[in-house]
Amino acid sequence: NPELIKDVLTNLSEKENLQEKLAGMKLLKDDKNDPFFGNPNGKKIIYEFSDYNCGYCKKIFFDLLSISNEDKDVKVVVKEFPILAESSIISAKAGIAAHLQKRFNVFHENLMTHRGRLDSEIISKIAENSGIDLSLLLLDMEDKKIDQIIMKNRKTAKILGIRGTPAIIIGDKIIPGAISKSEIKSLIKNTFE
Repeated sequence: NPELIKDVLTNLSEKENLQEKLAGMKLLKDDKNDPFFGNPNGKKIIYEFSDYNCGYCKKIFFDLLSISNEDKDVKVVVKEFPILAESSIISAKAGIAAHLQKRFNVFHENLMTHRGRLDSEIISKIAENSGIDLSLLLLDMEDKKIDQIIMKNRKTAKILGIRGTPAIIIGDKIIPGAISKSEIKSLIKNTFE
């Protein structure tokens, strides 16, 4: 019976897709080494795949920062996802390294508010202006653990079907592209309250 075979194959495909998505969400939530801002113990967790060269990421950053300041139970986990330029990789590594120095928040904000293209020299200046030990930052950026975090983020994005930045994940909702502050707040309300 061709219809029966079709139904079995469809059900099998749906089951495999669900298992793959669940594996991707598990990988996403393994975030102990990822930089973040907001409440470190916040129960309302927003995951953001971001690139420092992404104009839409810079736009949505202000909304996410504002939300995390307004709601003290929000934690925004930044999944460094450098896809736009070579300087995206350098700045992503620097962001994770700044997190190791507990200076991520100020560094992240300074990178997100920078206008124009990024390069190694500008990233170094922003790091120094953010109170970061530049020698230690450069040393940490070469650590294989930082490469592993970025590779894990890329693997997670691939599994979840994320191809661009920004991408926001709230609960089990994956939102590709920038959305408004009110849409983010509504998703938080519907997911956590």
